[in-house]
Amino acid sequence: MKRNIIEHLSDRRSKRPIPYNHRKDIIANSNNCSHLTERCIDIPSSYNKIFASAWVNKDCVIVGTKCNKLLEINVQNGCKREIPLMRSPYPREVPDQSAGIHAIALNPSKSFLATGGVNVNDLALYTLPDYRPYAVGEFHQSWLFGISWINDFMLCTGARDGNICLWTIFDVDGFSTYEPSVGCTARRR
Repeated sequence: MKRNIIEHLSDRRSKRPIPYNHRKDIIANSNNCSHLTERCIDIPSSYNKIFASAWVNKDCVIVGTKCNKLLEINVQNGCKREIPLMRSPYPREVPDQSAGIHAIALNPSKSFLATGGVNVNDLALYTLPDYRPYAVGEFHQSWLFGISWINDFMLCTGARDGNICLWTIFDVDGFSTYEPSVGCTARRR
């Protein structure tokens, strides 16, 4: 009797033992990934570990590093381009220790990219495809760890400070503003 991987994971979650003959089915099913190939791309040693990544298009991936750098990599030709991080125009205490970029997310239409800023507590928003700085969101008091888009103009962030912030991008009479919904402050660049 063959079972699918979902059934096996359910058994594992409920701590029911998986019979030996069913384990062989899992191994056989997991080897059906022959269409995947691995290709390594050299990253300069000046970049520390990659913490986050997102596909920008079919050729380019954007990565965030432990050393708080944002790098676009073209996987077809190997070209790399560092994207300057955004800094808030207003004074704000920067943490003593940088945590790096832990989150990168593109909105569904791929017209905005959200990630961390120079201050790892801030949310930086860029327009795509040119990575033009759009706004810096200031609310979190500790490292930004999660970003998720709800739709093209609304996103949610979570940070080590335990707060979740819902942000909305408004377009009023052709002028875009970037405002949070729960008392956060965002400053347009």
